[in-house]
Amino acid sequence: MPLGGFAEVRGGKLRLRGFVASPMGKRMTNSELTGDITNPEALGKKVADALRSQGADEILAALAL
Repeated sequence: MPLGGFAEVRGGKLRLRGFVASPMGKRMTNSELTGDITNPEALGKKVADALRSQGADEILAALAL
């Protein structure tokens, strides 16, 4: 399953990137956000919500078939 996440701290801010793709790469969702380093869970939720709004749930659900 092509999926991943990457986090880094720059200038006192947390930058989080994530993606989910179909196995053959025909569909892909990605998101990148920067936020408060003291609340990484909230930033992670925002990235996950952005991925879901682009169809990540459907990509993952298709693998269960």
